[in-house]
Amino acid sequence: MSRRTIVLSSSLGTTTRMWDAQVPSLEARFDVLHAKRQAQRGVTMRDLARQVLAQADAAGVERFSFAGISIGGAIGLELALLAPARLERLVVACTSAHFGPPGPWQERAAIVRRDGLEAIADAVVSRWFTPVFHAEQPDVVSRFHAEFEATPREPYAFLCEALGAYDVRDLLGSIRTPTLVVAGADDLAAPPSYGEEIASGIGCELVVLPDAAHLANVEQPRAFATAMLDHLQKGAS
Repeated sequence: MSRRTIVLSSSLGTTTRMWDAQVPSLEARFDVLHAKRQAQRGVTMRDLARQVLAQADAAGVERFSFAGISIGGAIGLELALLAPARLERLVVACTSAHFGPPGPWQERAAIVRRDGLEAIADAVVSRWFTPVFHAEQPDVVSRFHAEFEATPREPYAFLCEALGAYDVRDLLGSIRTPTLVVAGADDLAAPPSYGEEIASGIGCELVVLPDAAHLANVEQPRAFATAMLDHLQKGAS
């Protein structure tokens, strides 16, 4: 029997390394693909979902599971709406069905285009982890800070604008893919109430991880992996 496939989608301003703690346990059970994003002017979240489908097509994968953090989770919701027949199971974490009005996202895009990601790095990364994690794991925080600053500014700005235009709140009830929603109890960027809205709209399970902020899979790697694998393996034949 052929192995199942999972596609992983990272948070905005991070790299595939954000999944390092989960990949070994996933690779024992799945073929793992990392979603690639091509951001150009006018890109939408639906376009990013189509890119995932094209990547799966190129890999010869018809059906797959999907797990995404933050913007990656939003792409997962779009996938479930766009191509439910392609999705086996879905994990969306630290995300929302709507990230607020477009104005602040457009302002962030403008700042990044003008001054680079360095101008917002401290403010953004400070919200990714709890104060305790900042104090106890400064090397990890510094790595994510450096990777954030190294993110190309124009694609980042395009993705900010895509997030500002994204809103699937009224469509959640049509999602039929078996879904798990994960939230970090201390997430300021996508608080548990956002996860509650998604879970309520779909009618699926919500897991809130204690002592975790926006990058919950980095801050609580074991608890995150356990919740994710429990959900994904429910679909094993």
